[in-house]
Amino acid sequence: ALGYAVAKGRIELVDREIAKAQAKPQPREEEKAVEYADEDLELQQGENMKYGFIHKKTREVVIPYQFDYACSFFEGRACVFHNKKYGFIDKNGKIIIPYQFDNVRPFKEGLACAKINNKWGYINRDGEIIIPYLYTDIWPFNNGKAKVQQNGETFYIDKQGRRIS
Repeated sequence: ALGYAVAKGRIELVDREIAKAQAKPQPREEEKAVEYADEDLELQQGENMKYGFIHKKTREVVIPYQFDYACSFFEGRACVFHNKKYGFIDKNGKIIIPYQFDNVRPFKEGLACAKINNKWGYINRDGEIIIPYLYTDIWPFNNGKAKVQQNGETFYIDKQGRRIS
């Protein structure tokens, strides 16, 4: 199938199939965010008092201002707040872990702190419970261990939830 194209200021007759095959493939919208690193996306509050994300260099709005609150991206996820619950989004703004938590802390070493019914536990990037909701307070993992509080006692656990010294 032949068609016309403008190249270097001239109109040329081109074979559309060949031109299409030679064209640089453009990422689909759901793949586009993969190009962004955590530090490329900047949390910002819009005029509507909602939170969204812009690209730091281009200042382009990447994820619209739609969240009541949000935190920066860590390990490809950002916590967002809506209707009095927290969840997590990916770099496309898609809800990956539904709004269900009373509180959360960002991902570190593959796990995030999450609170439900006044107890804290740890979830993975897919929202699966890795360490059950047993603790009155917890901190993010650092070098494979995390500080937790339970029954008035503070101690460390490993990524399987086992107490360590």
